Amino acid sequence: MKHSIAYLLTMIGASFWGLTGLFVETLYSYGFTAWEIVTIRLLSSSMILLAILALFSRSYLKIEWKHIPHFIGLGVFGIVLFNWFYFKVMEQTSISIAVVLLYTSPVFVAILSKIIFKEKFTIQKLLSIVLTIVGCSFAVQLYHLAIFICRFIVCYWEYFPLFSVRFIV
Repeated sequence: MKHSIAYLLTMIGASFWGLTGLFVETLYSYGFTAWEIVTIRLLSSSMILLAILALFSRSYLKIEWKHIPHFIGLGVFGIVLFNWFYFKVMEQTSISIAVVLLYTSPVFVAILSKIIFKEKFTIQKLLSIVLTIVGCSFAVQLYHLAIFICRFIVCYWEYFPLFSVRFIV
């Protein structure tokens, strides 16, 4: 696949992902439940994907029996439940909070990777987790950015003499 086509498909996919919230909010306004929206979304996307694969890459439609448990696990427990939780948060709070909660997933991946796969927990991962939590707290206004900046400036000027003395002496 050419790089330009790959970039184009990525942009189209990201655009569709961005429209998910509007799609869900519209269906909620018509009285649909989260499970009904999950069903509509996954059935329609499955039919579209099936049609595209049937037209352009039939070989991908052939699966082995040993792969079926993986498809069930990923499909039912992964995609279906993820969509249901995501849409349920949209129903009970707002699209913006649902997206912020979604973007905390790297925190859980880093922590679970350490626990399950015994991956090394680096300073970069720790910094990423802290910045993710801080950024999400700003996004949901758990902590107002203006107050944070003011306190940072006050602390900076309060401790500046201590740090500057080290370089002068």
